[in-house]
Amino acid sequence: MTVRGVVFADAFLSEVQLLLPRYVLAGETAVLECQYNIGDDEMRKVEFLRDSTKIFQYVKDRQPPYRNYSLAGAQLDVSTLFHTRLSIRQR
Repeated sequence: MTVRGVVFADAFLSEVQLLLPRYVLAGETAVLECQYNIGDDEMRKVEFLRDSTKIFQYVKDRQPPYRNYSLAGAQLDVSTLFHTRLSIRQR
């Protein structure tokens, strides 16, 4: 399984560094964090993908800004959402 984060800015699409645990014990929470080096004023969208399938999307200025896509066997912890960080817990 490949997990990656992508940041879309006004002028370009940028690959970013994704921090995530190598392993997570069953029933534990995994925290995924997307780091990028452009200013928040330039950033317009952040996506997390699993094997090229979108699992989470943040779009600046959209209401609500977050869109959650289903992830088989797991649940996003919406209480800890931030546009560059999400927590996933096994169902």
